[in-house]
Amino acid sequence: MNARKREENEAKDRLRDMIEPGDTIWTVLRHVSRSGMYRTIDCYKLYVTEKGEVDRLWLSRLVARAGVGRFDEKREAVGVSGCGMDMGFHIVNNLSYALHGYDGKGGTNGKGKLDKDPSGIVAGTTPSPERYRAGYSLNHRWL
Repeated sequence: MNARKREENEAKDRLRDMIEPGDTIWTVLRHVSRSGMYRTIDCYKLYVTEKGEVDRLWLSRLVARAGVGRFDEKREAVGVSGCGMDMGFHIVNNLSYALHGYDGKGGTNGKGKLDKDPSGIVAGTTPSPERYRAGYSLNHRWL
């Protein structure tokens, strides 16, 4: 296994320890190029501390290392190319596939479960860890 693939697998393992199916990944748009074809987006997980305060866990570098875009050193965010769609959703959807996988044959890659009844999940609801569709195990929201 080459060093790049090893780094990608390590990033995925660390993210799986931090993010569970059903968690919400919050995104912040940091920059859009003049052409509109490239943007940098920060990724966070919000949580409540023992004191009852809301805190955030910065995920951008690990998300990029997991193969979901490239890390933009200048802006310290995930850099993605493209337009005409919600690029924050694009990042979270790809992250969901990277962490919880899909083998392309109707099943998961062993890291998650594929919902046999897609109508059982309503858009905007939180999937349970035992029941989600590949690519939709994580929720996305903009900050």
